Amino acid sequence: MSRIVGCRDMHIAKLTKDTPGGTPTWDKPIRVPSLINVSVSDTVEQSKFYSDDVIEQSFSKTAGKEITIELGYLTTELEALITGKEYKNGVLVQGGDDMPMEVALLFRAPKSKGGFRYMVLYKGTLARTESEYATQEDSVESATVKLVGTFIPLASNGKMAATADSDTLIGDGDADIALQEMITNWFDEVQLPE
Repeated sequence: MSRIVGCRDMHIAKLTKDTPGGTPTWDKPIRVPSLINVSVSDTVEQSKFYSDDVIEQSFSKTAGKEITIELGYLTTELEALITGKEYKNGVLVQGGDDMPMEVALLFRAPKSKGGFRYMVLYKGTLARTESEYATQEDSVESATVKLVGTFIPLASNGKMAATADSDTLIGDGDADIALQEMITNWFDEVQLPE
């Protein structure tokens, strides 16, 4: 069994179409440099049904995914693209009615015995909620950038995320070829398995 030993190659792709019963579409993924960390947490709703003074049935449902991304830096141009702020003539301007674009988030994580785990989250928004600046003291410390967001199921098909391991063999020649082709093209376009 391989362990996850890092994360790299983050990309975002603007969601351009997502209608009930339709086929979702995205722009070509754009690389987001300087990835340090990605944290993904499921938002789970739990329900219990009672009868005769006891729990008759209990179930849980994943409602979304909460994302925290730590980057070494974020250019103002890329921040404008992600958060919906205005970028004009090299200046980033924030307004009260900025609307972040809906994006897919793609990245991969190396595995200890070779290969990668590939991840895609299909529909969410990201925001930079704080900026930190500190004076230099005896040693130089750098600040990182944190983006937070929520990813939800697609309206078109209810899918929220997909994960693929490059070292997985299904045992079916055609399926193995299709999986390897999907992984090869992971960052060329958003992969949506059938």
